[in-house]
Order: sequence, then C-alpha cells, then structure tokens
Amino acid sequence: MSRDTDAYDCIIIGGGPAGLTAATYLARFHRRALLVDAGQSRAQLIPRAHNHPAFSAISGVGLLERLRMQAIECGALVSNETASDLEKCGAEFALKLTERIAVAPAVLIATGLTDVRPKIAGLREAEAKAIVRYCPVCDAFEATDKRIAVIGTLADVCPRPSS
Repeated sequence: MSRDTDAYDCIIIGGGPAGLTAATYLARFHRRALLVDAGQSRAQLIPRAHNHPAFSAISGVGLLERLRMQAIECGALVSNETASDLEKCGAEFALKLTERIAVAPAVLIATGLTDVRPKIAGLREAEAKAIVRYCPVCDAFEATDKRIAVIGTLADVCPRPSS
C-alpha cells in the first residue's frame, strides 16, 4: 500500500448527492477535494425524484451522474475506492483506501443512511417499481393522496434515553 503524496484540503467519503455537492463547492472555492465513492449510494434506488432543485422527475442514477460530472468539471477529484480506516495523525487525517492512504486536514463523512429492509417477499421488485419507499424527504411527494403503510417500531421514532 502506497502513501498518497498529493495533499488534499478535504477528503469527502461518500458519493451520494451530499458528498458530490460538497465536492463541487469545495472545488469551486479552489480547494483540492478528493471524493471517495464506493458506488453504493442509496440514491441509486430512486426511480423518480422531484425533490432536488433544478431536476424534476429525474432518476437517482441520472441525478448522481449529473452531480458527478459537475463535480469533476469544477475540478474535484473523484476516486472509485472503498475507505476502510480513518486515523488522526497530528494535524492531518489519514484515510486508508483500497490501494493507498490519502491525507488531509479535514474529512467530511457523507455516507448517508443504510435502510433496514423488512423481510418481505418481492421487496426488491417493489422498490424498483417505487411501490416501497424509504425516505420521507425524497418520497413523501410521491405518496401524496395515496394510501400508505408505515413499518417500524416506537423505538425507531422515539428512542429511549440512555441511563
């Protein structure tokens, strides 16, 4: 494993909409930004989104492609790698990537969420058809005036305080 000799101003972990937007703005502010993307953004599952400014009824895959292209055009460096370990080393952070170590004084973690999927037969197909949705911000508009079911526990909504 080689140590990355390039100095970054910021390393962004996560290639979803938040990470790509951060990479775009950092690059526009002439910061050397490295975005690390393992290619597992939850946004890829969105069949049609209406909640992103300037894009109406765009697929999650389409949105990610456009955001990635814009970040690269602005000068962000995008790496299709997996991050495994992050350590603070003096004034810098060292991030272990698939084949190297990258360093920067700042790290932005934009890895998003991992959905807890119930064990229901045909769930993947229902997700692909936008019958099952997970994100209230992204998906509430899509469910306007439709009957819906909510699966969860009270602990999901109102966790008990630690004692």
